[in-house]
Amino acid sequence: MPLIAQITNESLFSAMAMGAIFACVAVWANLVARRRRRQPVLPYQPRRPVPWGIADVVFVMLIYFTLPSLFFQTARGWFDIPIVANVQNAEAPSLDATHPLARVLLESHDARIILLCVVLGVVITPITEELLFRLLLQGWLEALERRVRKRFPLLKRLVAGILPVALVSLMFAALHYRIPEPSVDLSVIVFAIGALAVSSLLTIVLLVCWLKFAAGATLADFGIVPKRLATDVKLGLLAFLAILVPVYALMLTTTKLLPKGTVADPIPLLLLAAVLGTLYYRTHRIVPAIVLHMAFNATGVILAILASC
Repeated sequence: MPLIAQITNESLFSAMAMGAIFACVAVWANLVARRRRRQPVLPYQPRRPVPWGIADVVFVMLIYFTLPSLFFQTARGWFDIPIVANVQNAEAPSLDATHPLARVLLESHDARIILLCVVLGVVITPITEELLFRLLLQGWLEALERRVRKRFPLLKRLVAGILPVALVSLMFAALHYRIPEPSVDLSVIVFAIGALAVSSLLTIVLLVCWLKFAAGATLADFGIVPKRLATDVKLGLLAFLAILVPVYALMLTTTKLLPKGTVADPIPLLLLAAVLGTLYYRTHRIVPAIVLHMAFNATGVILAILASC
């Protein structure tokens, strides 16, 4: 990289970091001021229990976990895509802990491939994961918790909603656990990303159709209030500004403290998931969580693109 480009990128990173810190401090100062005035930080919005049950959750989750692999293997056979590791020494293969999406953004210079990564990481993945984890799974767990608390009075000592948020957050973080793996050819990763994008879109369509026609979900059950879309987008962006610095600070800290080669993603993502779950529980609207998730993923994509320049 030319020296002038390196200096420019370092200056841009510094400016972005300072801007993020300033915005984070401003948001938290506003939250503290609201608390001092005894105003609710995030008013609780009740809603009826979701109409779907455990069978609906298991069915949709099964599709979510199996469809990408089935789609990838089927398409790989159609297009005769080999899975070959980039191994220079068969006895000591090189292991790569870089996230596949980040690796493509760092190494590829094809605008179409970069656009595919941006669409998957910033649009498709946040919508898919929020519909599955917050709307579908947490929504059902909240309904289950409400029934259980009526039968077991001891559970009323726990803050309502803490168990659904905690369980879904732990599951979300655990599913993002990765281990360093032998490096494969970049074209194979790009093909897998394309397969994941298509399978995720199919999962979204299936989830919406199943909950709508099989479970009888309404627009309110989906957590969408048309007249509050602008407010929800603003709320999601404010939540993003509030947690961006803490999450990245936790990510940098755990990366340094953990043994070399250990992927630290689940730890900061646990904090992110807890905020997403709390945001959904307090509002029972899915748009704020999707906007927060999109903004967070967009930050990672932008940083990866800048690092590749």
